[in-house]
Parts: sequence; structure tokens; C-alpha cells
Amino acid sequence: MQYLNLVTEDETAPLREIVTEQNIRPNPPEVQDVIKFKLHEKVDAWFNEGWWEGVVSSVLSGFKYMVHFNSTNTLWNLNMLG
Repeated sequence: MQYLNLVTEDETAPLREIVTEQNIRPNPPEVQDVIKFKLHEKVDAWFNEGWWEGVVSSVLSGFKYMVHFNSTNTLWNLNMLG
């Protein structure tokens, strides 16, 4: 796999990784209906150049949420459409 937005440590080429088939996600479907996420709902969020699994820890106004990413133990304020 070759990233479009990530580069090697020396910043001379796009970052490349070997991944197994089960670790490749398809493109998300076209959004048909806009829904709101609920508190403690598990979500996949596009963040920091990739898809991350997280949990909605706080519902803010509009489509803004605080999302906790377990893999990095970080909390971020994100604008998401469901």
C-alpha cells in the first residue's frame, strides 16, 4: 500500500507498507441520510490521515463530537456526518 499524504522518515518518497487483505477498508458509501451519533456509540472517524476506531465521549452542537480513540488514548473534537 502506498499512502497519498504520508511520507518516509527522510521525506523523500510516499510511505509504503505491506498490509493484509483484511486490513484494507473499502471506500465509505455515499451518504444518503444524515444521522446524529449517540453518546458511547462506536464510530470510524477520518482523522490524522486515516480511519480510526473510536467512541463518542460527548455530543456537542450540530455534527460535532468529542471522540476518544482507544488505540492512542487520545480525545479529539471532530465534526462528523453520519
